[in-house]
Amino acid sequence: MFDQAIVVEEYDRDGALAAPLARLRAAHPISRIVALAERDMVRAARMRAALGIAGQAVDSALHFTDKWVMKQRLRARGVTVAAGRPVETADEVTAFAAIHGWPVVLKPLSGTGSFGVVLVSDPVAAARYLAEAKDLGARRALAEALVQGRQYHVDGLVVEGRPVLTWPSAYLNSPLAHRQGLPVGGVLLAPGAPFVPRLTAMVADVLRALPTPSTFAFHAEIFRTPADELVLGEIASRPGGLQISDMLSWAFGIDYRATVFRALSVDALQAPPAGPARLAGWLALPTCAGRVLAVASHCDLPFVVHYALAIAPGHVMSPPRHANDFAAGFVVTGGDEDAVEKNLRRAAAWFSENCRLEDA
Repeated sequence: MFDQAIVVEEYDRDGALAAPLARLRAAHPISRIVALAERDMVRAARMRAALGIAGQAVDSALHFTDKWVMKQRLRARGVTVAAGRPVETADEVTAFAAIHGWPVVLKPLSGTGSFGVVLVSDPVAAARYLAEAKDLGARRALAEALVQGRQYHVDGLVVEGRPVLTWPSAYLNSPLAHRQGLPVGGVLLAPGAPFVPRLTAMVADVLRALPTPSTFAFHAEIFRTPADELVLGEIASRPGGLQISDMLSWAFGIDYRATVFRALSVDALQAPPAGPARLAGWLALPTCAGRVLAVASHCDLPFVVHYALAIAPGHVMSPPRHANDFAAGFVVTGGDEDAVEKNLRRAAAWFSENCRLEDA
C-alpha cells in the first residue's frame, strides 16, 4: 500500500514529526494527513491546520478525544451520558460521591484502551489515584457516576457525511475485565436482532451532536441499563482497537482498516456491504505475570478465523496496565450469537491449555 515508510525516533514526543514532515513536504506535495490512533488525532488535526490540508479539524478532534469536552456538548444536546465532572482533589471526589454514590469512576480526561480507568470506593483511594496522576503530569481527572448494565460497542465509517457502515456488537464482559486477568471480547449482533436499530439510532444522534469531519471512522461504547436506558460511555473518531477491525473484516468480507484508510486518503471508495455477511466475535486475552515456556504458534480450531499471537517462548510478561496489553487475540465465527459466544470461550480455554508459564 505504501511506497515509503519513515521511522520516527521518540514518536510520542511533541514536535517529533515536524522535521520528517518538512522533509516530506519538500520532496512531495501533501494532500492528506491520516491518523488511525487515538493519540494522533489532535496533533494530526493541528498539522492539517498548519498546512491548510482538509480533514478533521482541531475542534472536532478535541470533541472526540477530551471526554469532558465531549460529554458537556452531548449532554447539552440531549444525549444521555453518565453524570461527571473534572476533579483535582479527593475532597472534590468525595463531594461528587455524596451526590452520585460510591464507587466513583476515575479516568484521564483523554486516553484509550481503558488506561488509567479505575473504580474508587473511598476518599483514600481517590487521593492515591489523583496523586499518581499528578506524578504522570495530569493535573485533573474525570469523575463519573458508575453506570450499571450490559455494554455494547458500535463501529462504523462515514464517507462524505454519509454513514456507509454502522454495526453494533455486545461486549462479552466489561472492557475493564483485563484488570482481573479476564478476557475482553465482543459478539457482533445478528442482522434483524431487535436491539440493532436502537443502538445505531443512538450513535446517529451522537454524531449529529458533535462537530464531525466529512469522512471518519468511529468506535462508540454504550451502556444498556437495567431500566432499559441507553447511556453513551464515549465515542472515538477512529477504528476500534484490539481485534475489532479483524472481526469486522471477516464479517463484512472487506479489509476494514484498509477501507478506512482509503476513505481518508482518496476520493473514490467502493461502499462496503450495508450489513454483515456472517456472524463473528473477537477476543483478547490479557497478559499475566510470568515467563513464557511454550505457546502454540497457530490455532486449528475450526471456528477460529484469525489468531494473533503477541508473545513467544522466553517472553517475560507483566500484568496488563492497558487493554492493548494482550497475549493473544482471536476472531471466531458461529451460526448465531450464542454459538459465537460459546466459541469465544472455547478459544480462551484452548489458549490456556496451549500456553505454559513459569514464575519470572
